[in-house]
Amino acid sequence: MLNELNLIVSASLSLPAVLLGTENYRRAGGHGGIPSARHWASTNPA
Repeated sequence: MLNELNLIVSASLSLPAVLLGTENYRRAGGHGGIPSARHWASTNPA
């Protein structure tokens, strides 16, 4: 039950994030969206 709910929540969160991320990625010429923000944080530690 909990595993299925977690899967549904993560899927419903990741799909819009991917769609928005790719849209922002195209629009900003390679910067934008949650995935690239995570990537930026991982490549540029504070």
